[in-house]
Amino acid sequence: MLDIVDSENYSIHPAMLDSAIQITGVLLQESERADSSSIYLPIGLNTYSLLKQTGGTIYSHVSIEEKSNDQNLIIINIKLYNESNELIGFIDKLKLLKIKRESLPYEFQPKPDDWFYKISWHKSEDITYDNKELESNAWYLVLSNKNNKSEIIIEKFRENNINVVNVIAGKDFNKIDKYNYHLNPNNNDSFEKLNTGLIEELGDNCKGIIIIVPSEDREFTPDELSIDYENRTAEYIFNASKRFLQNGFGSLPRIWFVTSNAIDISDNDAVDPVQYSVWGYASSMMLEYPEYNVSLIDLERHDNELSLNKIIPEIITNTKENRIAYRNGDRFLARLESSGYEDIENIKNPTKINRSLTITQKGILDKIALTDSKLKPLGKNEVEVKVVAAGLNFRDVMNALNLYPGDAGELGGECSGVVSAVGSNVTKYKIGDHIFGIAPGSFSDYTVTAENLLSKIPQNLTFEEAATIPITFLTAYYGLIELAKIKKGDKVLIHAASGGVGQAAIQICKMVGAEIFATAGSDGKRNFLKGIGIKHVMNSRSLDFANEIISITNEEGIDIVLNSLAGEYIEKGFSILGKNGRFIEIGKIGIWTKEEVNKYRKDINYFVIALDDISKNNPGLIKELFSKIIPLFEKEKLLPLPKKVYPVQEAVSAFRFMAQTKHIGKVVIKVSEPSEEIKKEIQIKPDVSYLVVGGFGALGMVVTKWLVSKGAKSIMLTGRHNPNETVNEKLKKLGNDNVNIQRIIGDVSNYETFKKEISDAIKKAGTRKIGGVIHAAGVLADGIILNQAWKNYKKVFAPKINGSINLNNIILKEGDLDFIVYFSSVASILGSAGQANYSMANAFLDAFASYQRKHNINAISISWGPWDSMGMTSTSSKGSKDVFGFSKITEKIGRNFLDVVFCENPVHVSIFNIDWDILRSNIGKTDLPPFLSSFITEQSHSSENKEEATYKLLEELEQSESSERKKIIVDFLIQQTIRVLGLESSYDLDPEKHLSEMGLDSLMAIELKNSIDNAIGRNLPATLVFNYPSIDAISDHILKDVLKLNGQEAIDEEVTENEEENSTLNEIENLSDEEAEALLLKKLDDSIDNL
Repeated sequence: MLDIVDSENYSIHPAMLDSAIQITGVLLQESERADSSSIYLPIGLNTYSLLKQTGGTIYSHVSIEEKSNDQNLIIINIKLYNESNELIGFIDKLKLLKIKRESLPYEFQPKPDDWFYKISWHKSEDITYDNKELESNAWYLVLSNKNNKSEIIIEKFRENNINVVNVIAGKDFNKIDKYNYHLNPNNNDSFEKLNTGLIEELGDNCKGIIIIVPSEDREFTPDELSIDYENRTAEYIFNASKRFLQNGFGSLPRIWFVTSNAIDISDNDAVDPVQYSVWGYASSMMLEYPEYNVSLIDLERHDNELSLNKIIPEIITNTKENRIAYRNGDRFLARLESSGYEDIENIKNPTKINRSLTITQKGILDKIALTDSKLKPLGKNEVEVKVVAAGLNFRDVMNALNLYPGDAGELGGECSGVVSAVGSNVTKYKIGDHIFGIAPGSFSDYTVTAENLLSKIPQNLTFEEAATIPITFLTAYYGLIELAKIKKGDKVLIHAASGGVGQAAIQICKMVGAEIFATAGSDGKRNFLKGIGIKHVMNSRSLDFANEIISITNEEGIDIVLNSLAGEYIEKGFSILGKNGRFIEIGKIGIWTKEEVNKYRKDINYFVIALDDISKNNPGLIKELFSKIIPLFEKEKLLPLPKKVYPVQEAVSAFRFMAQTKHIGKVVIKVSEPSEEIKKEIQIKPDVSYLVVGGFGALGMVVTKWLVSKGAKSIMLTGRHNPNETVNEKLKKLGNDNVNIQRIIGDVSNYETFKKEISDAIKKAGTRKIGGVIHAAGVLADGIILNQAWKNYKKVFAPKINGSINLNNIILKEGDLDFIVYFSSVASILGSAGQANYSMANAFLDAFASYQRKHNINAISISWGPWDSMGMTSTSSKGSKDVFGFSKITEKIGRNFLDVVFCENPVHVSIFNIDWDILRSNIGKTDLPPFLSSFITEQSHSSENKEEATYKLLEELEQSESSERKKIIVDFLIQQTIRVLGLESSYDLDPEKHLSEMGLDSLMAIELKNSIDNAIGRNLPATLVFNYPSIDAISDHILKDVLKLNGQEAIDEEVTENEEENSTLNEIENLSDEEAEALLLKKLDDSIDNL
């Protein structure tokens, strides 16, 4: 039915006619003629006739003529009817030609905003709980290798009076008591004994299994990361989770993985790729075993009491969130989001939008607002900075309150951020560098400052920490070290010692061994100073400090005064100086001249510091001071200041907080997120060589063509075997374009042999060093977790994990790289049923890229969706695509998207296109994953009511007679099985035949199970199809055991028809756990053989 307004002005409204034709798309999809990589265009018709003028509503009937010999040509007929069912028009023999999307003009090509995704972390409110709601017989299990973290978590359970079993991994099984066990995680017999003991002692009401992932105590550099660490951790996780899936508990406990520093949330996180690989594994486990509600929590590597206190509420509350992280007690939740990348044309010519904090009316803090402002012109010796964080100073507050003597200029005087542009004479910095320093107008998206006023941020500091340093430490260091020549044993008075400069001065005094006298204006601040070890603390709001100091020093006075107070405080400061004392003035109001000081006392050394004047008139001095303080921060002899951070949207609150002198240390305004950093575009150069690992495969060929198109003249391709004739022919054609292509036969997972092959190739390349690496190698060894063997994990890990570590240790020692790019898979973030090992390996790559970036290696990981007839996903079974509904990436689309990636230069990006409605419809009964909530909602998959759409079969069964139910569910199962197997709808499927004999593999079994879940509103076990291997057996199980709908009489009738089959099923039900496991594994092995 079509309805449109304003139709009276047309015989037939153009939009209505277009809609009538567009309905063809539905028919094409149902006939399986459509695919995501193609489009149908109308190219002609025989007859178009409108018999009478249309009214407001018409009906369109479309049919396909099966008369074309050309598979790409479809002929359709369209008839139009009014509401009275009268024929009002028709289109006869409309011809539609199927063409590839990539042959269309640019406007019709896929755009990055439909394909590029990222994982974002959002701060969340703490979760609340009441452990009184727990059943008295409920219990939890914690498995660990006995570390501090696990012991604290166990203790938290017990503090909350929650039953918890502490299982420690070791060599042998040992029951200490009913709440404490030792077992070998790689030994099935240990788990059998554990499960038996737990059920006997505690019953089967286990609510949760918490697996603490083993981690290393220290952070590694990239060349220290070992393959052994990954293998030990992965084998532990694989064996433990596999055994728990066979646990035999009557309940279905939620399975939690607790990792350490797996996630890169803040600028200061030292991500552990081994830990993050578990997130990839768990993502696949979520799809294979949704009934266990698999979930992940990431904590800091070093135990943080604030974070560990939040673990118990998270675990015992039935939260829908399953990707969670804690940092210093703050809760963060993962969300998949669009990356926001633009078309390549817009990336090449970006439009910068600049906003600045502006005083719209001086004297009133509420009149500070973000307003649009012009970008400053960039001078030859200047640097443009994309501001991340900026320090707030009293100068800014005085400026806003109209109290500053003279012109205070723009708001903001110091910041940290990322270099976004450089002047023609600038040599010290490049685009993308993380810097901090003196910068006027720094409460802006972008600011411009002199090259000499900046320095690179030490690697051990965050942007926010760096923003606490420039003015405070440059002032204190210059005054105390350079001017006053402070030395060990000097007595130093620091006024307003709880403020920024005061805190910096305290650190410098402690560093040199001076004795500190400090003042502060409130009890809270004075107590803070005493708490950090300052012995002599006085009131800065009283002149009594002078008498106190004279008394403490036995009238000798002190050596240095660092003054920031005005009025009578200045003279009192002079009065307590000993002979040849030094007075450092950093204030602005009522300061004395040198003549006034000499008149008061000639022996006093008097210094006035105005860092703003130095920045303008002597920027070289700022550069020199930075060069002296940076090593002190790198060696942690000096530390960033305590800080209170406000987002720029709350700038008024920040100004008011400082105006009320409530702060200790520094107030920092966060202008933008570090994720908004300016990235340096990667250029392909003709004078270096590029290494493509896995270069003889289809994706390797795509990459090679792309490199040649970008101007590469020397390319090294590696593979485990010699390239075939087709590949050699392609390489010959590319070589004709004055491109030198080396073929290297070597296995990237074998360190010694690969190192030798690469060394020989570099010698052949002559003066060309390796400028970049693209790692596209990989293998598959699919199977659901219960059917997998550890050897298949090692097989999949070899090119991905071993290979990436080897490349790091081999190639990077040959010199700096412009880039190293890892071809990962979307399986690392969305999971892939039957590919937990593959998901795990690719997740390692994603984190390894972040890990390398932290160590100044320009690494990128691309989590690709499925390619069209190439790559790892092209060899996986049909079932995985049916579940997810991905569009395939063609060669042309892939090359275009490589352009985008190399322009944006992200550390990680996911590239895929998916029909979210298809994904939602196949999730089944399971709760909507919050991780995908930006794209999937309760209503996104259908305009119908969810309960009606999802549980239609259940409703039909409940309303039917008992004798009819078996036929209804068998017909439904036949229909779904035919769909999953990709058979013709008319196929005569025998409901008593084993599904594995018809080619149903483990991945298809997952899809079939999900379809049943969706239809009856239940979560069935992933092993459903293997426990009940035929449609007949499944239907009986659902009716009798799951829905409990079938009467005994009806069941008995079916038993007589299939007595032998049901007898076998009864035997299975009576098997021991060990026997059932053996039988299950045999069935799964048999199904894998059909792949």
